[in-house]
Amino acid sequence: MSSTTNYESCQTWQEIAAEHRKSLQFPAGTISDDPQLSEWSQKANLDYTNPSNTRPGPSLSTLLQNDSTRRIWSSELDAVLDGLDATGIVELTRSGKAKVQDVVQHFLSRASIVHQATNCLSHFFAEDAIRRAKDLDDKRATLEAEGRLDELGQLFGLPMSIKGHMSYGRHGSQRGFVFDVLPDPSSHPLVRRNLATKQVELLASTQGRYVSENPVDSSIAKLLLENDAVIIGKTTMPQGVMHLDTTNNLYGQTLNPHNLALSPGGSSGGESALVAGGGSAMGVGSDIGGSIRQPCGVTGLYGIRPTTQRLPYGGVRSTMPGNEGVGSSLGPMAKSMRDVELFMSSLMNDRTRPWEWDHTVLPMPWRKVDGLLHGGRNESKPIVVGVMMEDGVARPTTPVRRALSKWVDKLSAFAAQSGTDLPRIELRRWNPRDLHRRAWDIIRSLYFMDSGKMFALLSKATGEPLLPLTQFILSEPYVRSATADLDADAASSADARKLDEMSYTESCANIRAREAFRKEFLQAWNERGLDCLLCPVMCSTAPRPGTIKYWGYTSVFNLVDYPGVVFPSGFKADAEVDGEFEDAEADGGQFGYARRDGWMSDFDKDNTEEYEQHRQVFDGAPVGLQLIGRRYKDEELVKYAELLQHIAGST
Repeated sequence: MSSTTNYESCQTWQEIAAEHRKSLQFPAGTISDDPQLSEWSQKANLDYTNPSNTRPGPSLSTLLQNDSTRRIWSSELDAVLDGLDATGIVELTRSGKAKVQDVVQHFLSRASIVHQATNCLSHFFAEDAIRRAKDLDDKRATLEAEGRLDELGQLFGLPMSIKGHMSYGRHGSQRGFVFDVLPDPSSHPLVRRNLATKQVELLASTQGRYVSENPVDSSIAKLLLENDAVIIGKTTMPQGVMHLDTTNNLYGQTLNPHNLALSPGGSSGGESALVAGGGSAMGVGSDIGGSIRQPCGVTGLYGIRPTTQRLPYGGVRSTMPGNEGVGSSLGPMAKSMRDVELFMSSLMNDRTRPWEWDHTVLPMPWRKVDGLLHGGRNESKPIVVGVMMEDGVARPTTPVRRALSKWVDKLSAFAAQSGTDLPRIELRRWNPRDLHRRAWDIIRSLYFMDSGKMFALLSKATGEPLLPLTQFILSEPYVRSATADLDADAASSADARKLDEMSYTESCANIRAREAFRKEFLQAWNERGLDCLLCPVMCSTAPRPGTIKYWGYTSVFNLVDYPGVVFPSGFKADAEVDGEFEDAEADGGQFGYARRDGWMSDFDKDNTEEYEQHRQVFDGAPVGLQLIGRRYKDEELVKYAELLQHIAGST
């Protein structure tokens, strides 16, 4: 993003957004002339309506046959790179079997195609990435001549992407608000016209500038660069980074490359679309309520939401600065479980030592834990796997029930075997009782203890509207109305602020409720003797844009700060097959689904009716599953996930 972009003459938020979008430039040779490639994205962005109510959209893979598109998509490395995960790519670049410049160009071309279909990029660094790739090739040649190839970074030459609110150089960072892209919002005529002086000062002191006069790298970007990765772009997020969808007034709607009628999830939906579409070898997302796990789950990716403070958070632009009611984590979004471990071990070790220069991270290197696929576990004690079929708030739709039921069948059959070389497992049903229902109430109250005032001010600053899913997450009774505090005349009134914002005593009460819940949750976990918990990653497959409101399958674990790994189940939504499953679905049983007897909640009703009224639209949507572990046992959790995937045979 150039700081010379002319925003000062923009009179409306629409003009600012249009001016900003001009900064997203792609090399001419990477733009397809096939109108079908961008047809669904254009349809989705006409007026933020769903691109389809009756049929699935095409997958990106079916749109690659056009001559123009195929020329851009293809390269001499196709036969080498296609099917490789990030770990395999790094093996090629570190060994010298592939030049970094060629690998980066391969992904840059594909990233452009993925963006044209899904609208997933907020920044594209083609020229910078090629320059860095050349420097890395030169670095390798020098180190090889000196016999020091062991000094190459663990992510050497890997084309990667990062979420849009992570600072990188002079490229700016955004959180899906139009306000974010103004180089100096406190001086912009539109902002000064819409806000009172004290409100402008509040935003200027807490929200930061989009463009820094000096290059600023977030801690995560710094670690990627130290490990010789190549950052090729930054990706879209929803307005305010608080949707399980990816729509904002800056860039519009992002779509799912598996089915362009659907969302790629959120808030790391730009990352999931780009990585799943093949435009980036690995991405970095953030997760405060499910924003790594849900997008990975609905696009067929692997990911981890680590325990908080395992990875450094410095330089990530927050929408709720200073609010520590719920911690956010950064983590990888990848094509394999070994990529997840490559990422974590590369960034958290005694060489990088991020805890010595970033106060947001704990001094906990990624530990090497023995794998479980070759007997790396005490044979006398089984691995106890909890199974949560539903959370008592919203019943999963049929594709999710089918996938989880098939997994449980395979795991149960394995648990009944004897004489296997693999560790024994024992399945135990997790009955959520009212825990997950109460968790949703508690975490909603913790997200916006300022009554959503900051969101409302960011919106009013440019006049951009709050989108429906933003309005939902800010809705009462969990978030009090901040209307009085937005009135310019009332902005200096202490009485007006007291009416809306939580008092210190109330905020402390919310934190006490969180801590009491964590204690209760741990006790329930220990009573079941669980090592890990298998459950859905959300109550549906990839949603149609703008329709997903319930986060409870992921946010409960943010509340208690348990790490979570997500992986493909190997199943996809299929209206015909799902109908057959419903006809044969057993009633009850230890791990079965009881026949429905009324709605569990409004979320349950809305979720089920959305699926039943549009079930054909979801065809082809991947179903991900989620495995949860104990706090700070992230390393063991990855090994449990590897074992369960091996047993279920869905790799």
